[in-house]
Amino acid sequence: MKKRALILTAVAVCAASAVLGATTSSLVKTIQCELRPDFTVVIDGVEQTFKDADGNVVYPVLYDGTTYLPVRAIGELMGKTVYWYEDEKKIELKGGSTTVTDADVIIPSGQQGLEAGNDIIQLDEAKKIALDNAGLTEAGVDFIECKLEYNNGIYEYDLEFSCNKTKYSVDIDAATGKILSWETETYNSANSVNAPGKQNGDIGREEAKRIALEKAGLAENAVTRLKIKKDTEDGNLVYEVEFYNGRTEYSADILAADGTIISWDVDYD
Repeated sequence: MKKRALILTAVAVCAASAVLGATTSSLVKTIQCELRPDFTVVIDGVEQTFKDADGNVVYPVLYDGTTYLPVRAIGELMGKTVYWYEDEKKIELKGGSTTVTDADVIIPSGQQGLEAGNDIIQLDEAKKIALDNAGLTEAGVDFIECKLEYNNGIYEYDLEFSCNKTKYSVDIDAATGKILSWETETYNSANSVNAPGKQNGDIGREEAKRIALEKAGLAENAVTRLKIKKDTEDGNLVYEVEFYNGRTEYSADILAADGTIISWDVDYD
């Protein structure tokens, strides 16, 4: 019969405020402990299974008579986002309900003074903004990367996710929720110019321009610095279309064979 490890609330609370690696390096010790796949964690009658960032199952660890869980697992139990502060070697569990990596938000080395959860929106809110803009729900979406970065004097969420053969890369202002940049890439082998019936197709420059402007929701007289270049990408003939609307830059790679947008990038500056 499996042993059932009772994880007390006090354990979770202590882990939420844990500081890894004190300033005195001599306090860091190597220990021997037991990985216990035979332990089962049950919360309110429901058996729990925990996984790491790669989807592998992780198990409780037994050391000196005490059972430990990975911080990511505790975050899932508490419905919290896991923050990792590089300089302080500190883990914080705060707000949110979704975890993606062992540390959902990484505060990079050299960046101080961020009060997570006070000055910035939470990770799950940033995800919702991105999904709403893409016209998607969480169903069928695979989040590849979610990071909090410090760029050009502001904190921003760098999100990457995929759905239906399209990869989305989004930068969101962590203070305001404004989308700073937006990029999509579509992967579909059927779009190859080597596919039957597509060898001789070419929609032409004007049609490529029309498709890009329609995607942006703009008329031609509303844009400046319009450039259209025909090139080859991964064996495909593509039209590279670039233009500006105010300070916002748009760029698209469009298959010459059939007009499919395989890359779409918007930089809101």
